[in-house]
Amino acid sequence: QLLAEAGIGVPASLTFVPADLERDDLGGVLQRAGFRADRAACVSWMGVTMYLTADAVAATLRTVAGFAPGSCLCFDYRVPVAMLNPVERVINAVIEQRVAALGEPWLSTFDPVQLQKQLLDLGFSSARNATPEELNARYFTRRKDGLRTGGGVCIMCASR
Repeated sequence: QLLAEAGIGVPASLTFVPADLERDDLGGVLQRAGFRADRAACVSWMGVTMYLTADAVAATLRTVAGFAPGSCLCFDYRVPVAMLNPVERVINAVIEQRVAALGEPWLSTFDPVQLQKQLLDLGFSSARNATPEELNARYFTRRKDGLRTGGGVCIMCASR
């Protein structure tokens, strides 16, 4: 509905597949919906990991690691508060309280080095972390309003 309201067409090849990543077997849900894990796939998993338990994130990563060679996965994640500077910690605490009050508490954070190792151990051939500094340099350098991403979120891209 939101895509239609925004004037964005949905291609006939697109299938929406609801899944509760805390409870459902993602591989089984996708297979029942017609997904072919034997064909390369590109998975964009943005704005999700922080709302899941670490176990649910690990289960999803294991599922995607079983997709065909040539598959890729990009997702964002929050880093532990201890990795933030004092200003970022204050901002993080305020935002965390606000999203929790809306019924969307953050449940997990990940150390970038450990997460990269986890992905490689699962069988991904590469795992590249984009830091806030890299994201700001790539996407926000020319902005005149000073908008920048903070230190609490990174993006990881992994390939099979």
